[in-house]
Amino acid sequence: MFWPIQPFIVQVFVLYLIGIGCATLLRLVRLYLVLHPISKSEPVTLESIREGNVSADSLVEAAFTGNLPTPTDAGASPKVGTQSTPEPRGLLLLRLAEGKFLYLYDSYYIVLRASISG
Repeated sequence: MFWPIQPFIVQVFVLYLIGIGCATLLRLVRLYLVLHPISKSEPVTLESIREGNVSADSLVEAAFTGNLPTPTDAGASPKVGTQSTPEPRGLLLLRLAEGKFLYLYDSYYIVLRASISG
C-alpha cells in the first residue's frame, strides 16, 4: 500500500484506526494495572499483625487479594491460651484496617452497582 497515492479519505480512515488502536491499548494497560497492581508492601504474617508491625494498608491489600494468613498456615500452629488475644497495638491496627477495608469495599460495591444498572 503506497501512502501518497491513496485517496485522502483512506489516509484519514487509516490514521483514525491507528488512533483508536492506541487508545484501546492504553485503556487495556490502565485496566491491567488497576486489576493487578504492582505491590511493594511487606508480607503479612500473624506475628506482624499481633505485634502491629505491618501497615494497615498492607493488611487491607492482603485482605482484598485473599492473602491473609490463618493460624493453620504452614509453620504456624494455633496457640490456645498463649497470645490468643492480640496486643493493644495489633488490635488498633486491626481496627484501622477494618475501617479502610469496609470503606473500600463499599465504594467498590457502589461503583459496581452503578456500572451494572447503567
